[in-house]
Amino acid sequence: MNPSGPDFCERFGLLSELDAQVLEATLEQLLKPMGYCGRFGAISEQDAQVLESTLDVLPKKIKFLEIGIHDGNTGRGVKRWCDAHGVELEWWGIDVCYHEPPFPGATFVKGDSAEVFVDIPNDFNGILIDGCHCRNHVILDTYNYAPKVVPGGYLLFHDTGTQCQGNDHQAYHGSKAVPEFHIATLEAFKMIGWPHAGWVLFMEKADPSLPFGGMHSYYRLPHWTPTKEEAERMAQ
Repeated sequence: MNPSGPDFCERFGLLSELDAQVLEATLEQLLKPMGYCGRFGAISEQDAQVLESTLDVLPKKIKFLEIGIHDGNTGRGVKRWCDAHGVELEWWGIDVCYHEPPFPGATFVKGDSAEVFVDIPNDFNGILIDGCHCRNHVILDTYNYAPKVVPGGYLLFHDTGTQCQGNDHQAYHGSKAVPEFHIATLEAFKMIGWPHAGWVLFMEKADPSLPFGGMHSYYRLPHWTPTKEEAERMAQ
């Protein structure tokens, strides 16, 4: 039997569409007490609202990249949202650990986002940066992937809430005593002067009661000419 055939949903393999809906509803209820919205995996309701609002202003045919896909629930949530709203989705994901695309037709690149960016296309309508949140990685991901967003597209960052800065030691680094190896998204923004020229804040939300989360979405102005540095990075 073909898991992507008519008898099975695409999101969960050997499950019918009705079975998948029951499973999704159950997972959503299990995740809510922990602060997760359930529709997009391990993000809060406020984060989901920013993501959905961003998806809502994108074209009906989009190319979307997620950096740091974990177990793939956010990617599957984006797929469900696009299917429900008549949006044709080409989804890409990057992670150092995950081994399988979250749904049939998705493209997965295994590796460190700071290293594999040279193998990633330069024409995304939306990019979600949700990988390693240490200061260095956020800086590198911003420099390496912002140029890959087309003019008129959006760049999203997760774990931008003030309440979570300094929390959650990032597993790929050494000493837990080093603040920069914990969530340091806002410190990275400050160091590089983000948002750069040609970018404006579209939306931000966070739940101050949660020890994680917060989502910023930035819009790339449609008539902005790439800087020399951006042009060089896109040419790599």
